[in-house]
Amino acid sequence: MNKDKLPVILVSNDDGINAPGIHRLIDYVAGRGRIIAVAPDGPRSGQSSALTVNSPLR
Repeated sequence: MNKDKLPVILVSNDDGINAPGIHRLIDYVAGRGRIIAVAPDGPRSGQSSALTVNSPLR
């Protein structure tokens, strides 16, 4: 496949960049497209439910 025609593959998680699963997934999709990995520097599981709705953020 032409390098310019390869898809962009976004890999992300909330377990952190050092989690083994994100590295396995990157290895699995390697060569199938341009890979962009986005992950926090450490585990952040459950942070999506940590919303502040009753008090202002400062």
